[in-house]
Amino acid sequence: MGCAPGVFIDRGPLDITQSLAQIMGNVAVKEFLLPAEKILYEPQAKDTVGEAFFIKKNIFSKFKFTEVYLVTSDWHMDRAREIFEFIYGTSVNISYHEVAG
Repeated sequence: MGCAPGVFIDRGPLDITQSLAQIMGNVAVKEFLLPAEKILYEPQAKDTVGEAFFIKKNIFSKFKFTEVYLVTSDWHMDRAREIFEFIYGTSVNISYHEVAG
């Protein structure tokens, strides 16, 4: 099994000193031993549509990624899949991974 070249984490700021993305990034580094320099953040997104749009605009266009691994809760997957397929079309390969939520 191969490794992804990086991990992207997003979500806007909470009413605390760190954004949810930063908190999730810290967990990824501490608990899953991902290198901090491999984590990319997209702070502009405020919802799923924004996530798909800004990831494509600001991350994919810069790094020329060809794959998306979309991980979201089982109850959110249908909506997320529809949005990401609309935004990305056939420009990238999208793998969908649900977690119980």
